[in-house]
Amino acid sequence: MRRILGFLWVSLFGCSPRAPAQLPSPDADLGLGDVVFLSWTTRSAEGLLGHAMVDGEIAVDPLRQVVGGTPTWVPTSQHLKVLLSRDTHAGAGASVAGVGANAKLQHTTHVAYDVHLTRYLELSPKTMTYAAESGCCLGGEGADACGDYYVLRLMWGSGHAYFLQKLQGDVQVSSLHVLNAEGGSRYQKLNESTFEDTFFAYEAAPLADLCARVPPEQELAPLNVTPPNNCWAMASLGTMQLRRHAWHVPNQDICKSFVGHFCEKLPSVESCQGQFGPQDALERFSVPVAVRAEPELPEDPNQSSSEP
Repeated sequence: MRRILGFLWVSLFGCSPRAPAQLPSPDADLGLGDVVFLSWTTRSAEGLLGHAMVDGEIAVDPLRQVVGGTPTWVPTSQHLKVLLSRDTHAGAGASVAGVGANAKLQHTTHVAYDVHLTRYLELSPKTMTYAAESGCCLGGEGADACGDYYVLRLMWGSGHAYFLQKLQGDVQVSSLHVLNAEGGSRYQKLNESTFEDTFFAYEAAPLADLCARVPPEQELAPLNVTPPNNCWAMASLGTMQLRRHAWHVPNQDICKSFVGHFCEKLPSVESCQGQFGPQDALERFSVPVAVRAEPELPEDPNQSSSEP
């Protein structure tokens, strides 16, 4: 994950149930693998689980699902305490950590999490299959249209998030709002949020590992293309009306049969015309159609005949 994200790292900090008294160095290894914390927690897995990440970004593509299958809950019990640092580049009018920016700047956001992880949501290995319609695997490797990772599992739990600002130099801030880190760094606590029973993070897996296991004949979904029409019928009715229909057929003989059958079903047909072939080389023909006789009305038995 670091080779595409570069500016995201996860580290352990103290074990207090509230904001810790001291943070470790931000580059400490948590041992969670490629885990990304969501900017906003959610209770829905739609558009996340099994989806590809956007190339070069910490974002999931909600329209490109790489793997499908039956979602399965896996119970667990873990207490995670992490510190995230993220570099953000913004231009005029952009929003950085909820604050409007009036000029180009580079901003680093620090977020500390104290979370109780209670279960994972993942696709069952027995039912997990590659979604060929995603087009993310090509030649045994990840395609350029997709990112380097996809969402393997989602993490569910409850906890707190603390939004921090790194203090520079000898800036004086109330000790009640300052957290010290290993190496002498100091952070000011700006805000705190609480979440309960929700997805708060996901584990990303390399797309290349998945694509290496997909057989070449299963990488791309077969194209389902409807052939263009090449047979047209036009029937002229006695009521000054036209009826039209079109099909795609193998040859002109079948086209004439379709046109004739179409016209025979219509009442009062004066002429039946057909066309066959591509638009730039149409062959026109006529199909003789017998005019339907109007049905005779039954004689009314109640009508009395008058003698002349």
